Amino acid sequence: MDARAPAAPVLAPAPALLRAALDAATEAVLLCAADHSIVLVNAAASALLPDLAPGGTAARSPLAGLDRATADGAATFATEHRGRRLLGHRRPLGDDHYGWYLRDTTEEFARAEAFQTAISAVARCREQVDLTAILRADLVPPELPRPEGIELIGSYQAARAGGDSPGSLCAAGGDFYDVFGPAGGGSETVVALGDVCGRGPEAAVLTGKVRQTLRALSLVGSDPAQLLTVLNRALLGSRPRHRFVTLVVAAISRAGHGRVRMILATGGHPAPLVLRADGTVEAVPVSGTLIGVVPQIAVHPATIELAPGELCLLYSDGLTEARSGTEQYGEGRLGDVLASCHGLPGEAAVARVRRLVSDWAHGGLRDDIAMLAVRAPSRTKLSLMGSAPATSPFAIDARRGDRRGRSR
Repeated sequence: MDARAPAAPVLAPAPALLRAALDAATEAVLLCAADHSIVLVNAAASALLPDLAPGGTAARSPLAGLDRATADGAATFATEHRGRRLLGHRRPLGDDHYGWYLRDTTEEFARAEAFQTAISAVARCREQVDLTAILRADLVPPELPRPEGIELIGSYQAARAGGDSPGSLCAAGGDFYDVFGPAGGGSETVVALGDVCGRGPEAAVLTGKVRQTLRALSLVGSDPAQLLTVLNRALLGSRPRHRFVTLVVAAISRAGHGRVRMILATGGHPAPLVLRADGTVEAVPVSGTLIGVVPQIAVHPATIELAPGELCLLYSDGLTEARSGTEQYGEGRLGDVLASCHGLPGEAAVARVRRLVSDWAHGGLRDDIAMLAVRAPSRTKLSLMGSAPATSPFAIDARRGDRRGRSR
């Protein structure tokens, strides 16, 4: 009696029951013999790979990854075929047959790529937020000093319109103001208010560079025209030419009788406005070339004096260019609003201008607004009405002398 085990049945052709079972599977299956000939292709595999058919060989199939895996005896392969990403796993089916189980991973791969893109975007956003915080910390308006006999009032309002969030790097604007105290035994305080062209990181970096350069220059001189001239040379040698700055610089000192003297110069910036004691408003007669555009600039400075209670307003063009619909606020409205601040303290006047402009634009400011007001403090009016009797010893002696004269 022969005790040897019976040989495994050969699946050529496949029984109808086996084909039905494999066709019912959702996974694509290629059934191969030991010599790599393809014995059966189920329905899912036919739909995925129409070029594969029984009778061919896995070693020379139209699927490049299957060719290499068969030749190398690999258990898995990944390939791309006609725009689809396919993953194959080889599983033994007895001694004479094996199967390739194929899966279309195109959608999974796309989702993984989208997830990775999202993760990268979050990382970039985090870096952007951190960088913005660093830049903004260096660019925030300074705490204003209180020079004796001079009032300084500042205001900065960031743009709110548009798709950029206030914390985004793209929202970092270029409006700024700064104050530099007297240096080298001098008596003049230097103030500057400017606007760097554009927004975003380049504008923010250039804003910081302008402020630091002015701070350094103010240590050796306070002449506004000279400061603008040297700043222009410095910027031309250290930045891209498509960026420029508009700027107004003033050297402030005390004059006699409570007055404040200002020497002003501008580089392509709106002329400051002066609110006089009688309620009239006048523009300071200054003009100048944009800073950072051409090697030689023209600067025409002016000197003014503020009487007690008078105010000089330096501002960025975001104020006059604020829009309500298609209409700009304009210099005319600004002059009228400033005139309506006659008699108000400096802080109240700046707050009123800021509020009225914001209300007119319905809060949708499209550009930053920076303001810096210089004011000569009002004098306290003295009055004898309702005052207590004089207690001076000279007055007492005088009254005693009058009484002695009358008694004689």
